Amino acid sequence: MPAGPKSARSYVIRGIIYVVVGVVFTFAEYAWHLWSEKPCDPPDAGTESALTTRSFYTYLTTLDWRKPENRITVVITIRADREPKEVFDAFCAHREMLAHLIKEVSVRRPISIVVDNYLSDEPCPVDAQIKQTLQDAGVPVILGLHTLNKSQLQHFLGRPLTDQELKSFERACLVVHDNKNLGLPEGTPLHYGLIRFNADTRKLPLAWNVFTDPGHIGPQDRADPEPTLAAVAAATVPNVKVPALEAHPYTSFLRDYEISAIPAMEVLCAQYRPGTDWRNCEKSGKALDARLEHRVVLIGDDVDADQHDTPVGSMAGVLLHANYIESLVGERYFRPIGEVWQIVGGILLLVLIEFIYVESGSPLAGLAFSIGATAVVWFLCALVSIMTGILPVIWVPGAVALFLRFGEAIRERVMGEHAKE
Repeated sequence: MPAGPKSARSYVIRGIIYVVVGVVFTFAEYAWHLWSEKPCDPPDAGTESALTTRSFYTYLTTLDWRKPENRITVVITIRADREPKEVFDAFCAHREMLAHLIKEVSVRRPISIVVDNYLSDEPCPVDAQIKQTLQDAGVPVILGLHTLNKSQLQHFLGRPLTDQELKSFERACLVVHDNKNLGLPEGTPLHYGLIRFNADTRKLPLAWNVFTDPGHIGPQDRADPEPTLAAVAAATVPNVKVPALEAHPYTSFLRDYEISAIPAMEVLCAQYRPGTDWRNCEKSGKALDARLEHRVVLIGDDVDADQHDTPVGSMAGVLLHANYIESLVGERYFRPIGEVWQIVGGILLLVLIEFIYVESGSPLAGLAFSIGATAVVWFLCALVSIMTGILPVIWVPGAVALFLRFGEAIRERVMGEHAKE
């Protein structure tokens, strides 16, 4: 067979390898990006794959690079195995405990108080008490915003969503619902933030577009950006500015035992024993002042129903919020480069691999040098991530293509040997 057609066929095969690898990974990357950015659906472990596990990112966080430090947050946890049973049996008792905790924390001069909970429109006898507590707090208090996703909205409305409503969910997949209008005086430092996380909890949530009325999510209705609980809380810390990023950054994690946490009953009662009346017990006095002063104090439930998967194990939602706040305050996160730059970087790596195989003249040498080049690129990406916090994920397509290209190099060698015979 003449050398010309054989060479042309080889170029075609090489082109197919690089185009297929590039297109598949670009599509997979885009699909994963859409999924991971969503706050509207709970994480589904079944969607994980070798790509979505983000081994490069996982490697960085496993080594605790740019790991947050527990410098600014303290978490007050409410647990079913420790707090009085009535707090979990009746939501009004739970709301009353929140009011008592906010009052006790506010007198200890925290930076702000973050409540990983929302106040529903269901009335309680303690509503006037919690309203007065929030008004008298004297420090910013951030409450959670209750939101509905698509399936929850259908259940709330008692009917399937119309075609127009379903289409509107392409612009925003959350609807604010059921938050108590407290009617506090103007100037009361009360704020709200979205409680939900990204589908991929490794992404630090900053804000999402939400509809503000369950009855109005048509094409003409606005979907405004709403900040998350962590973003609002971080903004209360002096000299901290929450970044305006196109995509949510990745973050490393403090483990649950590395986060300063205090049981709710230790805050409410100086000497707590089972059966103690937490409403009228002896207060802790100044014992907690040093632990809460000049801190962002989070209050939330640590229960089985609110556990989330993270690279360091399952973690309660309130502890995740604390992690995100520490990441924002200390700028201990990884900012992903734009998708266009990821694609450009991947293409350049594919070009480098082709150049190595062409110049090496041997399939094994090409494989060895291309693996070495990929390792060097990987190391440089890690170095950039550590020093700048920028996460340039560009090496995955090349890592696959170099082995496919090795197979084509062997085919070329065999065909060349046959041509000489």
